[in-house]
Amino acid sequence: MSVMEAEVYEAFKAIGIPDDKASAAAQALSKPKPEFSTLAADVGTLKSDFSIMKSDIAVMKSDIILLKSDVASLKTSMAVLQWGVGITTASVLSLVAKAFLH
Repeated sequence: MSVMEAEVYEAFKAIGIPDDKASAAAQALSKPKPEFSTLAADVGTLKSDFSIMKSDIAVMKSDIILLKSDVASLKTSMAVLQWGVGITTASVLSLVAKAFLH
């Protein structure tokens, strides 16, 4: 009987459980549980998955930085186009006005 089994056995005896039942219960509690046997492997798999997720997040962060740069470039190009359209519109309106007023 292991130390843990002995402690559990003594605790059961202290609360008045008969010897045979206390011994059987202590042995049953000390047996390895099959549902816990794969726990270490599952934790290892989770760690691996988290590691993959961290690297994916790092890639996403760099992609977001690139997208921000592209958006800034597009904003600049859009501003230039707006100025161009505004100047063209003003020029056309001035030509139309000149044609009708003279």
